Amino acid sequence: GLELYRELHGLYPTAYVTYNLANALVEAAKFGGDDSDWLDHQERTRAYRAEARQGYWRVSQDVDADVELRTQAWTNIANLFAKTYRLSEAHDARLAALKVDPTNGVAAFCAALGLMWLFERGGCSELTQMEAVMLARQALRNKERIVQYAGARVAAKVEALAGDRK
Repeated sequence: GLELYRELHGLYPTAYVTYNLANALVEAAKFGGDDSDWLDHQERTRAYRAEARQGYWRVSQDVDADVELRTQAWTNIANLFAKTYRLSEAHDARLAALKVDPTNGVAAFCAALGLMWLFERGGCSELTQMEAVMLARQALRNKERIVQYAGARVAAKVEALAGDRK
């Protein structure tokens, strides 16, 4: 599938094809690793992840691309950063996704989860917790988007985070 997307992208380098090529690269990077050789797997797949980030970046910066595609590209960049523990960059990418589309409930919820994770480890102030709850509530206002992209179970987690800390 990856090679087909590369060929298609060579012929039609549209935002949609670039986005899907980046998705194919992310999927290709998932194969061949397990928990016992995580670091080795990360090193072997770093070129795929870098190329995927570049593709998502091109889509996120394409003002002619659909807003929904641009915000998804930012969200996917954030996910790539988060999976390699580049948490600050992941948070910034999620905020960029929200700037493109404030109704991106997935980006808002993931940003909230990241902040709560940091807060619960004791490295942040109460303001971090407040921002996390604010982001969870923003996500909850766009619950239908969360269900659409991440499913009902994730939507239930958003409700819990938004309601637990008032």
